[in-house]
Amino acid sequence: MEPPPASFALQPGDSLPDVTLRDGDGEAVSLYRQTIAGRPLVVVFGDPAPWRAVADAFAAIETTLVLIDAADEGAALALADPGGKLAQALGAESPTVFVVDAASRLVARLPATPATVDAAQTLCAELWAATPKTVLTQAAPALLIPDVLDPDLCETLMALWAREEKLKGGVSTGTRETGGTAYDAGIKQRLDVPVAEPELVAALRARLAGRVLPAIQRAFQYRATQHETFRVGCYVAPGPDAPAGGYFRRHRDNSTPYTQHRRFAMSANLNEDYDGGELRFPEFGRGAYRPPAGGAVIFSCGLLHEALEVTRGRRFGLFTFLFGEAEAREVQRLLATERADGRVRADADVGAGA
Repeated sequence: MEPPPASFALQPGDSLPDVTLRDGDGEAVSLYRQTIAGRPLVVVFGDPAPWRAVADAFAAIETTLVLIDAADEGAALALADPGGKLAQALGAESPTVFVVDAASRLVARLPATPATVDAAQTLCAELWAATPKTVLTQAAPALLIPDVLDPDLCETLMALWAREEKLKGGVSTGTRETGGTAYDAGIKQRLDVPVAEPELVAALRARLAGRVLPAIQRAFQYRATQHETFRVGCYVAPGPDAPAGGYFRRHRDNSTPYTQHRRFAMSANLNEDYDGGELRFPEFGRGAYRPPAGGAVIFSCGLLHEALEVTRGRRFGLFTFLFGEAEAREVQRLLATERADGRVRADADVGAGA
């Protein structure tokens, strides 16, 4: 799973490429530099004049104006884009403004007109207000990434689940401490269907490459290149056909020979119309994690975690596990040995390369 090439125009949710820009002295500058990253950016390809006039207003909401190929003056940051690499990656073929969040993800692409100034300022104010100062005393080392999946893609995946579940029935999968991947309803109540359509798999891989893998690399200094089968799962609230609501009791995702290659889990929500179902890491307190539709939680497979019972509606999610080249080679050696001994189980699901 390689990141999108530089010629690929980024979409909202994708991470900015780390291309080399130049300051007024000709020195190399990256938008990931510690003095620039960590706050929203408004990157302007076009007339800088209307933007310079409001640079202080953007600064008041902790947002940096980046004026590309403009004279170095005023409160904004003026940078050159030699070779047009940033413009190419962002798809700035005409005067355009790009709003980038504090995690260096593209939020919006706007025309570079005077009327856009107010729209960009409103959007940045919303980004600023959405992250109020919060004092944390304990939290799990997990990543919450918004907009991993577009709304249309969420709808497509839920429609796939409904179609496949009606035709074939979902597959109940679960874990035991010593029993591998055998299903145990006392541990897990969730119906899964695999994502097998090549075009849909390719779309999901593109989202991983542009939106998830860069975040894992930055946060954990780990390069994931492989993933297991994408699965769409559904947790159902209690009802006539489900006396107990959907849940997944406390477990780790790498505690068996068939799962020890896993390094990171991805749990992405596809909808919001349900109650309960939050993700919790009991080793780090009682705090619950629930990203909005399209958002994902990424966490180490060694962390104890649970999906709390859904009490209303249905919670749909997209799930997979990520790992690297060394882990892929190790699991293939395990499978080869067990096949040679005639011991490999038919239900072993160790994933596939990207």
